[in-house]
Amino acid sequence: MKIEIEEKIYAEFPNLFVGNDIPNSPMKFGCCCCDGWEENIRDACKMYQKWEDKYKHGLFFVQVKEKFGQLNMRWTFTNKEKLDDKALKALWKIDEEVLEKSIHTCEFCGITEDDSIDTRTDHFAGWVRTLCEPCRSSGKTLKHK
Repeated sequence: MKIEIEEKIYAEFPNLFVGNDIPNSPMKFGCCCCDGWEENIRDACKMYQKWEDKYKHGLFFVQVKEKFGQLNMRWTFTNKEKLDDKALKALWKIDEEVLEKSIHTCEFCGITEDDSIDTRTDHFAGWVRTLCEPCRSSGKTLKHK
């Protein structure tokens, strides 16, 4: 993802990205996905922030990346007290929604209303990608930054 896009997201949700300053954190590499998932990340941040506002557990991201054609937003907490089942289930539900939305959004262009979007291995790069047919057939290469 382009640094300019990341910086806007970090500024919009500063409490969720405090992990960027932790030494050896994977977040030092930024959001390791393509620009097409910008809105997915923003929407996910809104859901995670709403969860944090309710449960106040110090949730923040330790990694945001594409893996096997899905958006993965890995988190931890500043508050190490055990979560109750209700809070944990609500958090897992957000995780599921983030993954589900990502497999219906082209990683390159962000289009969501296209029946040609699918997740499969690209022959040119060997990566599992979620792309619309125009982006897949364009020959664009994998580029996160």
